[in-house]
Amino acid sequence: MKSQLITLWCLITTVFAVFSDEAFNTDWKLRQIGPLDSSNILPKNQILNLLTQENILAGLENGDVRWRVQFNDLVSDAKQSLIEVDDGLITGLNYVNRSIIQLWDNKDGFLIKDVVTFIGKEIQGLYSLNDDSLVVVFINGDVSIVKISNGEFQNLSSISKSDDLKFSKFNNDKFLILFKELDTENTHYAFYNGESLTTNVLQISWSSIRDFHGSKLIYETIKYYSLIFNPTTGEVSKPNPINLKFDKFIPINNDQLITVENNHNIEIINLLNHNKLFEIPNVHKYDLKFLNDVFVLYTEFHINIIDSFSGDEISSYFIGSKLPYEDIQNIITTTDGVTNVYTLFKYQNSSYSYWLNNQKLWERDSSLSQIVCHTIVDFEIETSLSKNELIYEENLNILEAYGFRLNKHFKELKKLYNDLWDSLPLVFQSEFWKNFKTVEQSEYFGFKKLLILGTQNGQIIALNTLNGETVWRFNTGKKDILHVENINNSKLYVFTKSGPKFEINPYTGELISESIIVKPEKIQYLQDDSFFLEIENEFNLILSESNTQSNETKYLVKHDSHKIQGLKIQKQKISTTWKFETNNDEEIIEFSSKDPNEKIANVGIVLGDRSVLYKYLYPNLASFAVLNKSTKTLYIHIIDTITGELMHTTYHDEYIHLDEKVNLVFGEHWVIYSYWSELPYPEQKIVVIDLFESLNSNEKFSPSSSTKQNQILLSSFESKRLPKISTKSFILPFKINSMIYSKTRFGISTKSIILSLQNGQILYLPKFLLNSRRISGRELTTDEKSEGLLPYDPILNIDDNFVISHHRQILGSSNLISIPTNLESTSIICSYGLDVFCTRIYPSSQFDKLTSSFDKVKLVLSIALLIITLLILKPIKESRNLKSLWVIES
Repeated sequence: MKSQLITLWCLITTVFAVFSDEAFNTDWKLRQIGPLDSSNILPKNQILNLLTQENILAGLENGDVRWRVQFNDLVSDAKQSLIEVDDGLITGLNYVNRSIIQLWDNKDGFLIKDVVTFIGKEIQGLYSLNDDSLVVVFINGDVSIVKISNGEFQNLSSISKSDDLKFSKFNNDKFLILFKELDTENTHYAFYNGESLTTNVLQISWSSIRDFHGSKLIYETIKYYSLIFNPTTGEVSKPNPINLKFDKFIPINNDQLITVENNHNIEIINLLNHNKLFEIPNVHKYDLKFLNDVFVLYTEFHINIIDSFSGDEISSYFIGSKLPYEDIQNIITTTDGVTNVYTLFKYQNSSYSYWLNNQKLWERDSSLSQIVCHTIVDFEIETSLSKNELIYEENLNILEAYGFRLNKHFKELKKLYNDLWDSLPLVFQSEFWKNFKTVEQSEYFGFKKLLILGTQNGQIIALNTLNGETVWRFNTGKKDILHVENINNSKLYVFTKSGPKFEINPYTGELISESIIVKPEKIQYLQDDSFFLEIENEFNLILSESNTQSNETKYLVKHDSHKIQGLKIQKQKISTTWKFETNNDEEIIEFSSKDPNEKIANVGIVLGDRSVLYKYLYPNLASFAVLNKSTKTLYIHIIDTITGELMHTTYHDEYIHLDEKVNLVFGEHWVIYSYWSELPYPEQKIVVIDLFESLNSNEKFSPSSSTKQNQILLSSFESKRLPKISTKSFILPFKINSMIYSKTRFGISTKSIILSLQNGQILYLPKFLLNSRRISGRELTTDEKSEGLLPYDPILNIDDNFVISHHRQILGSSNLISIPTNLESTSIICSYGLDVFCTRIYPSSQFDKLTSSFDKVKLVLSIALLIITLLILKPIKESRNLKSLWVIES
C-alpha cells in the first residue's frame, strides 16, 4: 500500500513539475530613450518633450514613455534641433546631403507634416521668430526665414562660417545672431531689420563673453563690461564698465538686469545705472533661473519663486532632503510665475528626475541605453549530484559508482528523516513547510538567470531574465568599464580602461575586493582563472588570479582593424606564431571564431537514403571579413587559428555599401554572413557557407571513434584535409543590425539564426532555411523530400511566427545574446543597445515540456482511478487464487 501511494505521489509531482502556462510571461522589454541633450529638453507642465543624444524624439508622462520616434541615418556629429511652437514641436534634422524641418504633434508624437527640405545643406541653428516663422542658420553661413504654415522660405544674406552662435529676437520680427568666426576667437554679429541682414564685427574675443540675452551682452577682459544693442537699428553701444565688487557673475535671461554673488549674497542690479535693486541673503550652494518675469532660486533645501522687481518671495517650497549639487549636472526649469515650478534635475550618473514644486513626480535612469559589456550568471540548482561528484563518479568502475550512488541516496534519506522529525513540533504552528525549501519551476528549468550589464557611466546592473527587474546595482565610480567576466558563478570581475579592477559577489552585487592593474585595451578570459590583456603599443600580458602557473600550452587570436595574430602562451610567456595583415586600403570589419564550448550533437547529416554527409568539425577555425574601400569588394576568409593557414576565401564585388553593417557568425560547421550591396540592385544579402569532410555521402576522413579507450588525438600542426565547400546566397527584405545563432544545453535542437533588424524587429531563421544544399533548377526527389530539403528560393519569405519581438519595437538592438537553459528545447534570447529585451525561443518546439493545453487534472484522476481499481481488484484476485487451491468434491 505504501509503495503504491509513493508511486502516485511521484507521478503527480512530475506532472506539476513540467506543466507551465507561459502565455504573456516569456518576454519583457525596458524602453529607453537614451541620454538627454540639455539643449533639446522642453518641460511643459507634467509632459516632457525632448530630443535625446540617441536621436530619439519622445514625450514622457509620469516618467513613462508616452511616445517616441527614432531617427536613423542622421549625421552623427551634426547638431539636431528641437523647438516648441504653438501648434506642436519643430525638429531640424541633418541627414547626409539634406536637412529636414518637420512639425510634430506634442501629445501623441504624430508627424503633422514636413515643413521644408533643404538639399545639400546642414542646419547649424534653428530658432523661433514668431508663431509662424523660423530662422534657420546653416553650417555654410546661409540664413533663411521659413514659414511653418506653407513651407515657403526667404534666403537672407550669408554670414561667415562659424564654430558657435547665439540668437536673440526683438519686437517686429527683428533678430540678432551673435557668432564666432570659424577657427578663430573673432566675434561677429548679424542684425535683421525686417528686410535685410547686415553683419558687423565686435572687438571682443568669443571666450570673453559671459552673458548674452536680448539686447544685453556682458564680457570680461580685465574687468566686466556691458554692451547694449539697439533693437531697432542694430547699432551697438560703447563698452560700459561694470564698476562693482563681487565674487561671481551670474548669467540670467533678462536684458535689463545683471546678477552677481557677493559675500554669499545674490545681488540684483539694474543694467543701465548699476543700482542694486535688492539682494537675496545668505546663499551658498544654489542655482538661479530667470523666466516668466520671476526668479526661481534653488538652494540646498528650498525652491523659491521671487519677484524680479521687489525681491519679494512669491512662493517657497521646502524640499525635505538636501539637494545633491555635487551629483547634479544640469537643472531645467519652467514655471507659471506664481505657484508652480516644474524642474528637471539631470544627474551625473545619467539619471534624471522631474519635480513639481517640492514633490518628485518621477525618476528615470538612462544607464541601460549605454551598455558596453555583459555576462551571464546562472543560479546553481541543487541536484542529486554536484558537478564535482559527477566528475568523481565518471572515474569509478561500475560497482564503485553503484556503491557511491547508494551511499549518496542513503545520506539524503537520513537527512530527510531528521528534517521531518525536527519539524514535527511546527505542524500546528503553520510553519511546517518552511523548513523544506522548494525550487521555483522557472529556476529549476534554468529560465531564471542574471543578465549582468556594464554601462558607460560606470554602473554594473544585474537584471532578472524572467521579468527584467533590477536585482542589484553596483557603482564603480569609473566611466570607462571595459569588460565583465563571470568565473563559475562564484566570482564576477569588472575591468576598467584606467586600471581599477573590481571583484563583486555575482548574486548580491557586494564588493569583495578592488585592485589596480596595468591599463588594458582588450581582455580575453583563458578558462583557468587567468586573463590575456592587450595593452598599449601592442604589448601583451597574462593576468592570473591564482598563484599557480599553468603548464598547459594555449593558443589564441588577437585582431584589430588591419591585423590578425596567432599567439602561443606557455608558462606565462607569449610568442607570435603567425600574422595576417591587410593592405592600406583594406580593413578587417568583422571577426568570428568557433565557440570552444559549443555542444555537437551529431557528426553528420542523415540523408534521405539513410547515408550520412559528414560535417567538417575541426575546432580551431575562425572567419573574418575584409572590406576593400577603394574597390568596395568584400572578402570572407576562413582560417586555422593555430597555424594561420587559409582554409577558404570568397569575395563579393557587388559595390558593398561602406556605411552598412557586415555581420558574421561561425557555427558548428558553417559560416553565415550578411552585407548590403548596391549591385545589381540595392538589397540585403545573407550568405551561408557549409563545411563538409566530403560532398559525397559516407566519406569520412577524421577519426570515427569517440570512446575514451579508442580516442585518436590529432595535432593541428599536421597536414589536414581542407573542407569541401557548399554555399548559397539569399536576399532578405530587411536591413540587418546584428546576428547570432541560438545555443541550447546539448546542441540537439535545430540551430536558428537570430537577426535584429533596423525596423525594430527581432526574428529567427531556422538553419534549414539557410541551407546551402537547397535544390535549385529541378524537382525534389523522394529521398530529398524525406530528408527535409527545400527548393532554393533566393528571397527569404519570413513567416510571422519567426518574429520573436511580436508587436514590440526594439530600438537599437545592436547586441544579441543566446543563453541555454536546462531545457534542451529552450533558449533565452536577449538584446541590448538602446532598449533591453529578453524572450525565449523554441527552435524545435517544446518537445521536453508540456503545453498549456495539457489536462493535468484528467491525468491525475486517471492515475488515481487506476490505483483505486488496483486496490479493489487485488483482494478479489487473491481470494480466487486461494479458492483455486482447494479441491471441493461433490
